[in-house]
Order: sequence, then structure tokens, then C-alpha cells
Amino acid sequence: MNIAIIPAKEFSKRLKNKNIKILNNQPIISTVIKKLINSKIFDKIYVSTDSNKISKISIKCGAHVNELRPKYLCKNSTTIIDVMNYEVKKLKKKYNDLKFVCCAFPTAVFIEKKHLLKSYRILNKNNKKFVFSVKKVDQRLFKSFYITKNNTCQYIFKKNISIDSKKLSNVYLDAGQFYFSHHRVWVEKKDIDLLNNYLIEINNPIDIDDINDWKKLINLHGSDFNKKSS
Repeated sequence: MNIAIIPAKEFSKRLKNKNIKILNNQPIISTVIKKLINSKIFDKIYVSTDSNKISKISIKCGAHVNELRPKYLCKNSTTIIDVMNYEVKKLKKKYNDLKFVCCAFPTAVFIEKKHLLKSYRILNKNNKKFVFSVKKVDQRLFKSFYITKNNTCQYIFKKNISIDSKKLSNVYLDAGQFYFSHHRVWVEKKDIDLLNNYLIEINNPIDIDDINDWKKLINLHGSDFNKKSS
């Protein structure tokens, strides 16, 4: 059995009601739930939340909610590993045949079926611990600098000044869309960054964190996410 879990707490520090803001006439989490269902990879979609409102919206869209998440797992200091570890342990008691678990974020509207299928195949065939979404950053970042108080340029990586940008390593940022792994890895509660990972590159995703990100999403993509994921 494969399960997707969407961690969607009520409080959002920088963008109020982020997880249920209206995108194309429906709460944004609804779009993500439908994409996960349409991928046909997951036997169940669960939402981990401390909000009755988010719970009702999620269930209406076809997801499941075991029970409201305890408040101690809704603090700003709570990590995604903490939440997933808690939820996966509960699900393992319920489903003995639990295999892979995907953590998909409630604003992850850039997820496509092809990304999830590729992740699933990699986990099935390789010894990768995590497959997760990233966006590529311009390699010239390694030649970045800032202006000092004396108006001089201070390079952050001085050793790269004379190196051809094309010879520099590829640079990535977390795309804020999903983490996919075997349920045992979530239970082990290890640092994702230190494990054997595979990166799924997504073109121009927006990791929605504040009002500027939200405006950018609306302005650039309009009704794109009403389309069925394929």
C-alpha cells in the first residue's frame, strides 16, 4: 500500500490561511488532493491537520483525516520530519502492508503525475532514501557578491571569481512540493539532507510562503491548475 500525507496546519505565520486560500474558485489544498488522486499511485490520501475546517474540506475532496493533529506538533519549531514520523507510525498500525509514503505539501500545485511516477519507480528500483522536488538555480550564484559599507564588492565565494560559470556545480533549492520515501525511512526520523537522495527537477515552481509568492502564482498561472494532472 502507498499513501500520500498532506501536512496542513491551521496557523500560517506569513500568509494567513495559506493552505485553504482560494485558487480558481476552490481551496488550494483541494487542487493538491485531486492531483494526488488522479496520479493513481496512492491507495489513500491523508491530511494531517489541527483544523476542523481544513479537515472538512479535505474529506469533501476525497482525502482522509484520522484525527486532529496534537498542538505540540503544530509549533513553529516542529519539523516536517516530526509530523511525518508521527503520522506514519499511526498509519503503519492501521495498514500492515504500508510501503511507500509521500509527503505532499498543501500548496504543491506544481506536482504532476510524471513527477510522482518517476519518484515511485526510482524508489522501487534503487536504494535511494528520499526522492524530492527541487528547482535549479543559476550557477552564477557562486559568483555572487554584496556591497560593503565602503561601497566595494565583497564576493561570497572568492575562489570562484576566475572560474568559468559553466564549470561550477549545479545548484538547487527545495521546490516545496513533495518528499517521497519508504515508510521505514520516515519512522527512522533521520535528517533528509544526510541520506542517499534523488532530485526531481521541476520547472519554475513557486514555493508559496508569503503574499508576494501568492500574487506571483495568480499572475503567472491563472487557471492552469484546473486542468487534470497528466
